[in-house]
Amino acid sequence: MSDHSRIIGVARAVLRPADALTRAELRRQQAVIGRRMGPLTLGVSILGASILVVEHWGEVLQNLLACWLALISLPLIVLIFVWWREGFDAPAHLHRRILRRVPVTAAVEGIAWAAAPFLFFDPSSLNEQLLLSLVIFALTAAASGMLRGLFGSALLFMTPPLVSLAIRFATSGIAYGPAIALSVVIFGALIVISSYLGHRQLITTTAAQVAAREALSTLEEALESTNDAFGVFDSHDVHPIFLNQPYRALFGGEPDGLAPGEELVQQLGGRWLRSSVRRTHGGRLVHVHTDITTLKQTEDALREARDAAEAASRAKSRFLATMSHELRTPLNAIIGFAELIGLAARKEEREKDAEYATTIAKAGRHLLSLINDILDLSKIEAGSYELVKEDLDLAGIVREVGEMLESEIVSAGLRFELDLPDPCPLRGDERALRQIFINLIGNAIKFTPSGGRIRVTARRVGEHWRVLVMDDGEGIASEDLERVLEPFVQGEDAINRRHGGTGLGLPLVRRLIAMHGGEFQLHSERGQGTTAEILLPLVHGNAETKSEEGNAATVSRSSDALPDAGQWRRLA
Repeated sequence: MSDHSRIIGVARAVLRPADALTRAELRRQQAVIGRRMGPLTLGVSILGASILVVEHWGEVLQNLLACWLALISLPLIVLIFVWWREGFDAPAHLHRRILRRVPVTAAVEGIAWAAAPFLFFDPSSLNEQLLLSLVIFALTAAASGMLRGLFGSALLFMTPPLVSLAIRFATSGIAYGPAIALSVVIFGALIVISSYLGHRQLITTTAAQVAAREALSTLEEALESTNDAFGVFDSHDVHPIFLNQPYRALFGGEPDGLAPGEELVQQLGGRWLRSSVRRTHGGRLVHVHTDITTLKQTEDALREARDAAEAASRAKSRFLATMSHELRTPLNAIIGFAELIGLAARKEEREKDAEYATTIAKAGRHLLSLINDILDLSKIEAGSYELVKEDLDLAGIVREVGEMLESEIVSAGLRFELDLPDPCPLRGDERALRQIFINLIGNAIKFTPSGGRIRVTARRVGEHWRVLVMDDGEGIASEDLERVLEPFVQGEDAINRRHGGTGLGLPLVRRLIAMHGGEFQLHSERGQGTTAEILLPLVHGNAETKSEEGNAATVSRSSDALPDAGQWRRLA
């Protein structure tokens, strides 16, 4: 691309806006300026020409002056005729024609005025020089202002007379001629710059107006497409400024269909509306009304379903509690009589009968433990399980549980190790804490093969005790880790058929720990053993002692990736 082409491209970029809508709007405004200000500019031109003609009438050939004045006046006559024919406000399809017509008219006027310095300049008369200069200066200044936004036309109108006047002063031979010529050039440059700035201001203003209209149009389209009823009113909340279609459909275009400021209003045929009213910085009021009938219906359905589920849960808990109480009484009798029969059989050396009695008592105690677990779980779910808080020694509780389960540990051929500080002060419910460790250590005994090890450790971490119950048993499959924490759910079927169980132990542990304000994690992999990790506060927190369905338990698939205390997150 040549330098000339680049210069032309830059000039066009400067003088023309890029956006098509802006260009169209600019053409419209320029056409309006040309249509309205063109005749006024020509009128000023004729007035200035008439002053010069009257002043020099008789000094210059009268026919020449008449022809020059006619040439100055001709464009105005033509414009008035066209104006009368096309109307004052020209339609859009005439804008391009008007914009082509204005530069031609300006060029004719500029060329005609370029002859003025040669017709009326008198080197010997300072007054005539001053009059001529004032007329041309006033004419070009008026043209610059009236043709604002028509930079090309203003340039064609102003440049010829100013250049002609500067040349005439420079070649007049008078002493101050060159200085006056330079002044004319400087004045012309300032006028041209002023005209250009006016043109750029028009472009900027037009672009801003187009952008504002586009933004307003986009906003209106968005508000029309929404399902919310949207309305804008004046400061007195009386006259609507804008109402979208949903608002008009909802209220018939009237602003008093809904009282402002009400959050929820049930009206209009049983529909529910959420209403908000905001005042803008300009004092106008913006009303937004959202139809939430479907949401309210869904909320009602969910509330009814929740109430039904809670009622079913309470009924289940009441049934379990009642059945548990009814079953425990005969079971205690069965266990007691089985123990008596066993003692009598041993005294009489009837070993087979003693073995049968021991089996009956053991099965009865297992069933009683199961019933107690069911009763505790039902109480927790019903919210009636209460913790009896007291100052305890956690290490003592764990040792007591170990002594209670000692016979089972020995029978299973396991090693039981304790690594506990003495003492381990804790405030909590002794029965609940004992049940927690009975279930955890009992599970470890059940799933650890002969020759294995069960280890319980406790360490203080800040204001908590971190307790680990570890075994090197069969472990839990990764896909079962989440399931075993739910009531009546167990891990792999083959293993559970071999070891038995109901799946209540871990869910009960989780809930009891949550009631103490603690947290429970389970870490295991198949064949890598299991680690149950407990975090208990030294002093019971502000949590309610009544049961709350908690989610204090999380699981980890790797037993060798136990988190530090800082990795715990409170879930209950």
